Amino acid sequence: MIRQGRSFSGHERNCCFLNTGNNNQTNKDSNFATVSAVSGLDFPDDARAVVSLDWDGDGDLDLWLANRSAPRLRFLRNNQPKSNNHIAFILKGNGTNCNRDAIGARVEIFTGEEQDLKQIKTVNAGSGLISQTSRRLSFGIGKTKRVKRVLIRWPDGSTQEFSPPAINTCYLVNQGDNEANIRQRPQPKIEIADSLPAPATDFGLPIRVPLAAPLPLPEINYLDHNYQAKMQPSGRGRRILINLISRQSPQCAAELWRLQNEAPELKRAGINLLALEVDHLSSPDSNNIKKNQLLPENFAFPFRYGFASPTLIADLKRIHNLSLPLEYPLPIPSSFLIDTQGRVTTIYKGAVNPRQLALDAVRETDNFYKSLVQSMPFSGRFCDDPQLLRPLKENFALKMLHGGRRLEGLGRTQEALSYYYEVVKILPNAAIANYHLGEAHYKLRHLEATLVNLKQALKKDPGLIPARKLLAHIHLVQGEAQAAALQLLIILKENPQDAESLANLGVAYIALGRPEMGRKKLEEAQKTDPKNASINFNLGALYLSEKNFDAAEKAFTKTLLLQRDYPGIKYQLGLLAESQGNPIKAMDFYEQELKSNPTHQKAIIKLGELYENQKAR
Repeated sequence: MIRQGRSFSGHERNCCFLNTGNNNQTNKDSNFATVSAVSGLDFPDDARAVVSLDWDGDGDLDLWLANRSAPRLRFLRNNQPKSNNHIAFILKGNGTNCNRDAIGARVEIFTGEEQDLKQIKTVNAGSGLISQTSRRLSFGIGKTKRVKRVLIRWPDGSTQEFSPPAINTCYLVNQGDNEANIRQRPQPKIEIADSLPAPATDFGLPIRVPLAAPLPLPEINYLDHNYQAKMQPSGRGRRILINLISRQSPQCAAELWRLQNEAPELKRAGINLLALEVDHLSSPDSNNIKKNQLLPENFAFPFRYGFASPTLIADLKRIHNLSLPLEYPLPIPSSFLIDTQGRVTTIYKGAVNPRQLALDAVRETDNFYKSLVQSMPFSGRFCDDPQLLRPLKENFALKMLHGGRRLEGLGRTQEALSYYYEVVKILPNAAIANYHLGEAHYKLRHLEATLVNLKQALKKDPGLIPARKLLAHIHLVQGEAQAAALQLLIILKENPQDAESLANLGVAYIALGRPEMGRKKLEEAQKTDPKNASINFNLGALYLSEKNFDAAEKAFTKTLLLQRDYPGIKYQLGLLAESQGNPIKAMDFYEQELKSNPTHQKAIIKLGELYENQKAR
């Protein structure tokens, strides 16, 4: 809800309660009255913090409100009639026995002859959520024309007393001084207009969003002007501006006329413009789309033109949402500048300034610090201390990892690689990036790149267990049982109850010709995780090789109960039936195996041998 600009409060209005001073014990609820509307405080803002202080120096307390969403700040001036009196104090501790801010000090003022007629206020260090009210203590004293005496109790236990000579005055009191000094507060020079707040955002204004960490867009999927599907790899030394437009929008028409006039300048900047319509996404029948007369049918595009695909729009939205905290819909027109490495560097919402575009195009850099400075909306020197930059780098790297994982979840592992490589650029020592790179390369069957990245990940972080597990698995698959066993022993040293690693170590021992140790590890793994189909399958295969048919049958049966379509289970059951002297049953299992895996060579051979034997009989 927050990322979409919505409020947890559902736009509930702010509440204000008045202490009525009613101490009638028979009606406790009447101590406070709701004055939200009459006070003018009942804004429908997503308010978070409120502080009170005499901002305009007239003796009454004004309010500042801070909201999570726009308007971020509200000033509420107290305009009550100024017929009553006040007095205020600023306390300063001696810095030895008491803190200089006098936090914890208490002021008591006596305005009547009786000692009980007094007011008390304390200097606090915090007054609400992420807020601090002024340390100036203000007292309203009504029609009283004189304060009899003031008693200050300092945090160190000492007291201080004086009689202020005047009211409607602010006094600065230094701990230990005999007299208080009058503190003249300067009047604010900036006038705050009495008006309704302006709209939070004018979506008609162009917005330029330079990305502090460019995000990859490896492929651009769209339809050309003949509605033929196109897939263009981005990068490869070319800069591309994707301009999303609508024929229904006068702003888009004006944008295209401007880009047409500036086409030579864009070409000199090395920018290839790709204008893509989005109207067809809401109206699948392109013939029924109402054409905007501001953009005639014979408009001459001096650049490539086509229609955005749903995949491309989803990718651009994903990049936008990874870059910005609020996931507002993309306005039309919107444009995305892609650098020579296939990364989105700048997002333009609304019209694009061609001159600004040309400047943005040449600012391409792989240096995180330079990219960060260039993305700032104001000039200045950014602190480049490595310790301060690291949290920023980690934040951007986390976004990159998230983007890569989302692409993998969509089955687009090849594109996810570009995100993981960007993480390595930002955080060269981040082992997790190399692990994800290794995992993605393994899915793509790039064995050499997989091994390189897994080894780099473990070099950076030897305790990265997922990387070590995948490396051990690859060694097992490649028939390198010794190398697999070494990795698995390291894992089990840290976590002796890791059932997956125990089972794989058992398989490695069997491959190394040590079936007794293999059985021991597999049985340990089964005790740790009895509902693991893989462990039961491997145990069944071991029992079968040892001609322990009853145990093998129990293990295979449990495998089937846990996962009926476990790969290779029907083949193993065929071997078991054949070993028990039941060729007909074995043939049935081999046939079932070949239905699910027609290329299983061993099952084909076994079935062929049994057919020949049956024919000979």
